[in-house]
Amino acid sequence: MTNGPIDQPMSNDELRALVASNARAIAGLQQKIDSNAGSIANSQKLIDSNARAIQALNQAREADNFRVSADLLDLKNLERNNSILMGQLTSAVHTTSTKVDSFVDEGRADRAEARRERQQNADEHAAFRESFQSMLGEIMQRLNQIWERLSA
Repeated sequence: MTNGPIDQPMSNDELRALVASNARAIAGLQQKIDSNAGSIANSQKLIDSNARAIQALNQAREADNFRVSADLLDLKNLERNNSILMGQLTSAVHTTSTKVDSFVDEGRADRAEARRERQQNADEHAAFRESFQSMLGEIMQRLNQIWERLSA
């Protein structure tokens, strides 16, 4: 064995010192390796924990996406039902409005007919009264004639 660039063999004491130095360096490196192994184990635990957290978040996100999709479908169904109900309500309002207009027109026609009937009744009553008064006048005239004949 040689001692670096100088081609002189190392003495036993130098070799022992070198071996001891290498042993200390190896021991120091072993401590660093052990320390790094602990750090790596802790890092792996953190990685595993983060992976579980990410998986849980992904599952929660998927559940939320499912709920949102279900809610959107419910909203679309509700919107469609509301649209149908609005159409039915509009139709019912139109039908009711048409019926009310028809009832109002019928009421006006009935009132006009009632006025005509009252007027006709009043006219007939006046004609009857005139006729009756005329007939009473004739009866009175005849009775007077009869009394005059009887008195004469």
